[in-house]
Amino acid sequence: MNTSNIVPRNALLVVLWSFGLYILMNMYQYVGAIVVARTSGVSFGAIMSGEFTSYQTDLVIALAAVVIGIPLVFLVTKFLWRRSFEWMRLRFDFKYLLYGLSLGLLLPFAVILVLKLLGCAELGWSPNPLQSKEAIAVFIGYACMAMFTGIAEEVVFRGMAVREIAIRYGWIVAAIIGGVYFGAAHVIGKLGSITIGDALWIIVAGVAVSFLFVALYIRSQSLWLPVGFHVAWNFCLKGIMGITMSGKEAEAGLFEVELTGNEFVTGGSFGMEASVVSVVTYLLMAILVIRLPWRGRVAILDTK
Repeated sequence: MNTSNIVPRNALLVVLWSFGLYILMNMYQYVGAIVVARTSGVSFGAIMSGEFTSYQTDLVIALAAVVIGIPLVFLVTKFLWRRSFEWMRLRFDFKYLLYGLSLGLLLPFAVILVLKLLGCAELGWSPNPLQSKEAIAVFIGYACMAMFTGIAEEVVFRGMAVREIAIRYGWIVAAIIGGVYFGAAHVIGKLGSITIGDALWIIVAGVAVSFLFVALYIRSQSLWLPVGFHVAWNFCLKGIMGITMSGKEAEAGLFEVELTGNEFVTGGSFGMEASVVSVVTYLLMAILVIRLPWRGRVAILDTK
């Protein structure tokens, strides 16, 4: 691939512009809210503010994330970000998507196992998890949101930001900057409800998981490996384990997981993603991905 015409963009502008595009990608929720408002008689403002909630509302908005949000991700990337899908390694790759999904489903259970050995987690089957239409709707909603979030966040934070910053500064610096960016984006929605210490730790966790996402990206030379991992990780936490993810409590899950003890170990109110066990796991996995020999494509993705 001829990359001689790739000119580095200013890192600050990369962050600001990509975040603006991320907001644009999330416009799907307004369409979903309009549909709910028209069919339920509830005001649009009540839906968007969270004053009115129901499992039907959440399901419609989650379906909008897949039907409208995911296509919007690719349209925004193509026409507003203006980097080729080949350069971003965004061309669909089913094999790496499947590998990522498998890893993303297995790793949360490995973390829970460690937490259980530390006496901080209890895992059991949820009684009758999918025996009502409400529970089924919630389960489908979690799957839809996991798909949108996994694709949108990997495109923005890795495919756009890290890929672009790496041209000038290399992958390690880009992973750190991208991790701070990723963590800060998750902190924004929690401002006013968390302490400064909590915010800083979430950003640290963001940097750690950024190293894993970037390692998956550059070693496979496909964005679909981290996309698959991200989708499955998110769905596993809420849809399968039924635990808090990114500060949002789960309403249903196939399992019942109870985390207790030191919040530094369990992740506290933010969720297991911010557990020190998860942070260590991210870093160890990143090292393994980079260092272990692979069959087939083993070269690191070139920064240009």
